[in-house]
Amino acid sequence: MPLPAAKLALKAVPGANLLDESFDTALKGTFALAALGGTFFLVRHLFREVRDSGADKKALQQGNASYYATLIGTTLYTDSWYGNLIHASREDLYRIFREMPAEKFPDVQQAFKSRYNKSLVDELEDKLQPDEFRKILSIVHYNG
Repeated sequence: MPLPAAKLALKAVPGANLLDESFDTALKGTFALAALGGTFFLVRHLFREVRDSGADKKALQQGNASYYATLIGTTLYTDSWYGNLIHASREDLYRIFREMPAEKFPDVQQAFKSRYNKSLVDELEDKLQPDEFRKILSIVHYNG
C-alpha cells in the first residue's frame, strides 16, 4: 500500500486511482503466487521425505531387494581416486551376488532403479570389465 503522502499526490493526478488499484491487484497477485509456490515446494519436500524414509527402512532389513540394491550401489559408487573400482570393491560385488538368491534379481534391479535412477545392468556394464560382468551374470545364473 502506498505511503499517505504518495496517496495524496496520486489523488491530485487524474486517473491515478486506476494506477493505485492495479498496483494493489499486482501486489496481491504476487503474494498469492509466492504462497502457492511455497506450498508446492513444501508438499514436494514432505512427499520426498516420506518416500525416502520408507526406502531407507527397507534397505536396513537384511535379505530384501532394497537391501541388496543399496549394497550394490554403495559398492559400485565407492571408486578409487582415478575412477575405477578397486579390487576389494569387485570382490565385494561378487560376494553380494553370491549371497543374493537369483529369484530376487528382478526385484533388486527395480529397487536399484528406484533408489539410484539408473539401470543396474547398465551400471555394471559401465563399471566392470567384460569378463567381470560375465562373471557376475554367471553367479546370478548359477544361484538360480
